[in-house]
Amino acid sequence: MLGRFGFTTAYRNRLSFLGPDLCVDVDRVFTAPEGLKNKLRVSQQSGESTVKAPAADCFALFLQEVTDRIRMRDLEGLREELLDDAFVLDRMRRSEGGR
Repeated sequence: MLGRFGFTTAYRNRLSFLGPDLCVDVDRVFTAPEGLKNKLRVSQQSGESTVKAPAADCFALFLQEVTDRIRMRDLEGLREELLDDAFVLDRMRRSEGGR
């Protein structure tokens, strides 16, 4: 997975998921407006295609998920996901030479 974000450059907010035979690019993955039907660009050896994602409010969905997990008392699951995120972030930082 690659992420490109420009804070001191022209605006960029794109994620690319790369596999042996597949690449999926998504723009505005974290900042899509609530009503935007986002597009996933899929590249394979057989060609390129576009998959439309339904419009959604990512932040509202995230907060709803956290609220639901707390209500269900699934705190261990939340803890594990936070640790997984921290582990991945640490590996990403180390892979770029600690910058």
